[in-house]
Amino acid sequence: VRCWMALSFSISAEIVATTLMAMAQKQKSGTKLLVSLSIYLASLLSFGTCLAKIDVSIAYAVWSALGTATLSAIGIICFGEKSDAIKLLCIVMILMGVVGLNVR
Repeated sequence: VRCWMALSFSISAEIVATTLMAMAQKQKSGTKLLVSLSIYLASLLSFGTCLAKIDVSIAYAVWSALGTATLSAIGIICFGEKSDAIKLLCIVMILMGVVGLNVR
């Protein structure tokens, strides 16, 4: 359970860091960029911790898929990125792939 909590923290931190990095680039904010980098470091350290009990293939698939899906939604909602049926279908397929990897 502790390793899954570490993975959840790692995913959340990566999402926050990536969102902050996008904001930093749009606002030309060096401070936000530095905060973003420190949050990325926390994300990676937490990800490393979860690998003690979770297979790397599963952990990385969950980490990248949930990060991709969430950041796609943030991009559409917060940054005005375009969305269409193909993009949404592909995100759903990514998430289905992660579910498939975790079903044993």
